[in-house]
Amino acid sequence: MEVAETRFETALKQARLAEAAHIDALVALKDGKALRLDHLRSKLLQGLPEDHGLRRLIDLRLAPGEAPRLFLDLVTSVGMAADGRSFELQQDKQGDRIMTYETPDAEAMFRQILKLQAHQFIAESRNSQLAESRSSTDHGNDTGWISILYIWLTGFIFGASALAAWSMYTGKLGF
Repeated sequence: MEVAETRFETALKQARLAEAAHIDALVALKDGKALRLDHLRSKLLQGLPEDHGLRRLIDLRLAPGEAPRLFLDLVTSVGMAADGRSFELQQDKQGDRIMTYETPDAEAMFRQILKLQAHQFIAESRNSQLAESRSSTDHGNDTGWISILYIWLTGFIFGASALAAWSMYTGKLGF
C-alpha cells in the first residue's frame, strides 16, 4: 500500500509542478501582452503631433487585467488576440465589442490607429465648426429686439382694430 501512496504522491507532485509551470506560462503570456501594448502606447505617444490637438482626443490608458487593453478613447481600444502576438483594434458598440482591425505588426497597428484618430479629429473639427456656426447665427445677429417690436406692434394694431370694430358695432363710434 505504501508503494501505491508514494507513486501517487510522486504523480501529485509532478501534477503540481506542471500546474505551476502552466500558471507561470499564463502570467508570462499576460505580461508579454501588456508589454507589447505598452510598447505600442509609447510609440503612439511619440508619433502623435502636439499642434493638432490630437492629444486631447486620444486617451492612451493601459488597463491591466486578464486581457490587458490599451484604451484610445471611451469606446475604442487595442487588445491582444488569443495567440498573444496579434493586435486587435476593437470598438464597443451597444454592449458588443467589435473587432475592426487585426494585425501582428505593431507598425501596421500604429498606422491604423493614426488613420482612425485623423478621421475622428476631422469629425470633431466639423462638429465644432457646425456648433460655432449655429451659435453665431442664433446669437450673432441682433434681430431679437426687432422680432419683439414686430410682434408687439402687430398685437397693438390688431387690438386697436378690434376695439374700433366693436365700438362701431355697438354704436359708440360713428362715422
